[in-house]
Amino acid sequence: MYSLLLAFFTGLAAVAAAPDELQVVTTAGPVIGHYAKNGNLTIVREFLGVPYSRPPVGELRFQPPQPPTPWSDPVVAANFGASCWQSPFEVGLIRQPPPSRESEDCLTVNVWAPSKSRATNGGAAVMLWTHGGGFAWGTSETNMYNGANIVRDHEGVIVVSYNKSRLDRMREGDSYSCFSRLNLFGFPAAPGLNATQLNPGLLDVRRAVEWVWDNIANFGGDPHKITIFGESAGSAAIDAYLYFAKNDPIIRGAILQSGAITIPSGSGGEPSRFGPRTMNWNNLSAAVNCPISPAATNLECIRKLPAATLFNATARYNISFAPVADNGTIFSDTAHRLQRGNFARVSVLIGSNDQEIPGASPAAVNATLTGFTCPAAKNAAGHAKFVPTWMFRWFGDFPTYPGAPSLGPYHGTEISNIFGTFNSAIATSEQIASSKYVQAAWVAFAKNPTRGLARYGWPTYNPYRPTLVRLAVNNTAKASFAMPATYHSAC
Repeated sequence: MYSLLLAFFTGLAAVAAAPDELQVVTTAGPVIGHYAKNGNLTIVREFLGVPYSRPPVGELRFQPPQPPTPWSDPVVAANFGASCWQSPFEVGLIRQPPPSRESEDCLTVNVWAPSKSRATNGGAAVMLWTHGGGFAWGTSETNMYNGANIVRDHEGVIVVSYNKSRLDRMREGDSYSCFSRLNLFGFPAAPGLNATQLNPGLLDVRRAVEWVWDNIANFGGDPHKITIFGESAGSAAIDAYLYFAKNDPIIRGAILQSGAITIPSGSGGEPSRFGPRTMNWNNLSAAVNCPISPAATNLECIRKLPAATLFNATARYNISFAPVADNGTIFSDTAHRLQRGNFARVSVLIGSNDQEIPGASPAAVNATLTGFTCPAAKNAAGHAKFVPTWMFRWFGDFPTYPGAPSLGPYHGTEISNIFGTFNSAIATSEQIASSKYVQAAWVAFAKNPTRGLARYGWPTYNPYRPTLVRLAVNNTAKASFAMPATYHSAC
């Protein structure tokens, strides 16, 4: 009782103390934000951990996300929401610690918006970030994804991020999957589920887009100016979104960084390194003593178990889940759809990194080519036939932490430069300048996905002309343009 009273009076104090611009009404209820950078950056408002869906627990476990339950007392949006269940992540020499909190109740958004004194006539453009992590790791609380710097340094833009998740250990091209809301909980492929909704995690993307559409105007944004961008599995999720939401995408632009729906194993619904799409579900059922049939009884049994029990079983028996073709969220004929333009007709910026997998061994080079370079090239060529399309390749090789050896422009190294969240204590002048350039390019696209990059001097993609945009070559703060075949000839 004491804790409830304390929370109540704390909320009242926050309402009384917050300036009007930090109090925003959403469709579910009022929220109270704060100024970014611990209150010192008063030109950027920050709202953290705002629910965009009902908690996907109990009967809602494995179901499509639902609008959040309305509330009347203001929600103090002071901290990031809980992250989805997951394990520590490492790539090369970089290791991310586990998040501060983990829960099934993890579907929240974060908003970085300019102060009202910097309001844009007609509303600001919106950049909706979809983090990576191979569908089994990742959280929006990661400092690298903090949107405050983008909003601070550019007029007329709002950044929104949201939770989804995978563990991905990259060593010479091998990857090992672990667990999260968007692994088992997001891609269960359970026989008892709706046959066209076997990937509820991808529907979280749709729910987040809908939340932005419904609410962003009250934060100073324009719902008609939403660009969704993401990296790795986040990019793959966006790629899938362009197909299953093609008739009503809501967004007007998409940026795909190092990820396509061809990357997740099992996306075709066929046997793969993850096995047939129901095999892992049945293995999990056996591990936790749930009957495999009938399907309804099986699903009910799994839903009643604590998340920790399922987590421990997947970890103990090395059971993994990934997207599968259900012909509702992922289509088995995606390649055919790409060639025929059967996707959302929005402008796209597509690209990958020069050395996605660290190391110069043949295995690493081939993994970069087949896992990232070629899917991006095929994606760009397909989209370019129907919509304004740009393609980039990232070459930046900047220090990640003091004393770290160079690993090259590997998977994810462009992110901190786009967000401006690199390690300022060791950043070189070249990195600072390069970050400023690439961040401005992403914002230019978000503000005008049709002509923003053309005005920036970038040519639209044509596989037969020097239209591949090379970024941070030799760590320079500019773009150069090359023939795509220079890097794509082996695809």
